[in-house]
Amino acid sequence: MSPTLEGPGVRLRMPTLDDLPFSLRFANDEDLRGWLRFYKPTSEEDERAWLEALPHGADLVWLMERRDGAASSPLGFISLIDHHPVHAHAELGLGILGADARGRGHGGEAIRLVLTHAFRAMGLQRVHLHVFADNPALRLYERLGFRVEGTLRRHAFKRGAWRDQVMMGLLREEFSAWL
Repeated sequence: MSPTLEGPGVRLRMPTLDDLPFSLRFANDEDLRGWLRFYKPTSEEDERAWLEALPHGADLVWLMERRDGAASSPLGFISLIDHHPVHAHAELGLGILGADARGRGHGGEAIRLVLTHAFRAMGLQRVHLHVFADNPALRLYERLGFRVEGTLRRHAFKRGAWRDQVMMGLLREEFSAWL
């Protein structure tokens, strides 16, 4: 189960069924789907089943909310998936709904919160991610210390063209060095 993580500008919490309308908009947003690995629209029934299964699964998924004083508004999702308990690594995923919500520092803050949890509370040695080579978020990951570890050429057909996917990783000591 995903613990609540809070920073000055964002709060990360476990999604609930109350978040179904936002989750459905997120999953079915064509622009966002062009940057993320999921590729087809989802039904309300499938999205409901996903939300209901989250507390029982091994993946950590957080709803990212902007903190506006006492109020909050959903921005997107961030996750740590495929956690390997022996090898102590997991994959980071991030998606922010709406171009107007991107580039405002919320993603970077959310990633820092999740990395702190991953390396300190979970004891991970490595966090990795996959990002399309033409995704502007690649620069954010580099600023946060992730290093390019390889490129999967023409790995996916997205937004009407074949896209390369970049594999990036961050080690515990690299994260600790910039805290």
